[in-house]
Amino acid sequence: MEQKSINMLKQRRAKLMKSLTALTPVIDGSFAEVKVTCGKSNCKCASGEKHTSYKLVKKIQGRSKTTHIPRELVEEVKTWVAENRRIKALMKEIASLSEQIIRLHVKTNRAANQNRKSAAE
Repeated sequence: MEQKSINMLKQRRAKLMKSLTALTPVIDGSFAEVKVTCGKSNCKCASGEKHTSYKLVKKIQGRSKTTHIPRELVEEVKTWVAENRRIKALMKEIASLSEQIIRLHVKTNRAANQNRKSAAE
């Protein structure tokens, strides 16, 4: 029974690993849309209607770092961020499956060793 479970886990892991091969560009960080004022006294933002700015935000050594995203790259960067999240989730699931395989393998070997010991006595 455990061997069947190990094989099922390995099949699931292989399927997930296969989906990693269809990679597109990625970027680490979060996409943020922020409202800003430009500082010009005659601009609409001076009266309250702020401009929209796009940023990539990520942590480097515990501090937030932002990178301005030009309007023409906004949709592309959103796709990169989403792909990065997808890959991280896949890697986390693959690692979890690998750990489950190890635990089942150890459990199965212990049971087999105990059975051999009992049969020898």
